[in-house]
Amino acid sequence: MPLIMPLTDIIIVGVTDPNRRALAMGLSRTIWAIPSVFVPYLAAMIVSNFGGINVNGIRPLYFTQILAFLLAIIFVLVMLEPLYVQRSSSQRGVEKISVVEGYRELIKSEKWLKHWLFIMAIMRFGFISMPFVPLWIVNIRGADQYLLGLMGTLSALASLLLQIPLGMLADKIGPRKFS
Repeated sequence: MPLIMPLTDIIIVGVTDPNRRALAMGLSRTIWAIPSVFVPYLAAMIVSNFGGINVNGIRPLYFTQILAFLLAIIFVLVMLEPLYVQRSSSQRGVEKISVVEGYRELIKSEKWLKHWLFIMAIMRFGFISMPFVPLWIVNIRGADQYLLGLMGTLSALASLLLQIPLGMLADKIGPRKFS
């Protein structure tokens, strides 16, 4: 899902009224968050059925994840048509543009986007310990798969509850220009 989110944001920006874009993104993410509330508990049940928190218990989650990603990729490749965009340069009119070309043009055209992407890439290093937090919770704090599932559910629930109100607030405040 996080891999597809930028693509959906581009589509939402292209087809939504500027005064309602953040709300549309929040609504989209809320709909996506609904299954995310139940998936951690489902994962805990799968892990329990396959032997608990160990190699054999966790392995089915990886196979399930690979299958889900492959299905999502196939769906996007089959169902997604090129976007129709309005060119603002010397070429006038509407034409088809590939998703990759759209990203390339966006990066070239937006002055501050390159800075923002660089900052976001650097910020990801701040999360370098995140893959090890569940290990710490299990090995040091003694959590089981159900507590890990509950933590994932609560995280998804918080996201679900905040997306629409924050989208409405963002639409109310409006975009700020950095020119």
